Amino acid sequence: MSEFIKSKKFTGVSHKLLKNKDKSYYISYKMNDKFKRVHIGKKSEGITEAFCHQKRNDAINKLKFGDTDSIIKTKVHVDTFDTITQRYLAYFQIHNKDSKNHLSRYNNHLKPFLGDKPINEVSIADLENIQREKLKTLAPQTVNHIIQLVGTIFNYNIKHKYIKVENPVMQTKLLKVNNERLRYLDTTEINELMKKVEDNQQLLLFVKLALHTGARLHTVCNIKKKDINLQKQTILLHDFKNQSFYT
Repeated sequence: MSEFIKSKKFTGVSHKLLKNKDKSYYISYKMNDKFKRVHIGKKSEGITEAFCHQKRNDAINKLKFGDTDSIIKTKVHVDTFDTITQRYLAYFQIHNKDSKNHLSRYNNHLKPFLGDKPINEVSIADLENIQREKLKTLAPQTVNHIIQLVGTIFNYNIKHKYIKVENPVMQTKLLKVNNERLRYLDTTEINELMKKVEDNQQLLLFVKLALHTGARLHTVCNIKKKDINLQKQTILLHDFKNQSFYT
């Protein structure tokens, strides 16, 4: 167990060092000739020694004047994960056209698990639970993208000093991914595929584009008229994974 470390500046204020290197603050005083110690909060929640000192003075003054109903009432506001996510998404929507992907990933995969949770309570165990649940229906790489989004949301809010907590994703192990590529279709299989879709002109066009470009589904579906250069016989493709373009 961690020992109480007394403040060098304020009487009756002490803290304990936690395993995650956070500090848990306490105040102490006498009440009816008995020693009393009260937990105030953690450094990650915005608690400081000066704040504890003020709360101790408030408690002692209330005791002197007979107000013992509530010694420590003030609560430090802690954002929920949904709050910091909405803050990040508002920024992301301004600077990235492909914001719907992040919004969908949050609403479908993260909000049910973390939405209402205070950010200082989001733990490695929570993230590992999400990994276990999502692996039942999703590929490891997709699950990794979901966990990485959590890290991105925390990093944005930490960088802009909206919150003062450690990013739990930093200590979370990502899933192993098999990066082996599936084999290519041979000529016979391509011809068979073309015959299967030849009566559907829209689907046939999609298949031809996919076969000739090797692009991902999202990329092919987002090809616009302005991306097609008939003179040069090229198509400008958007790589959504790496946020870049290629022809």
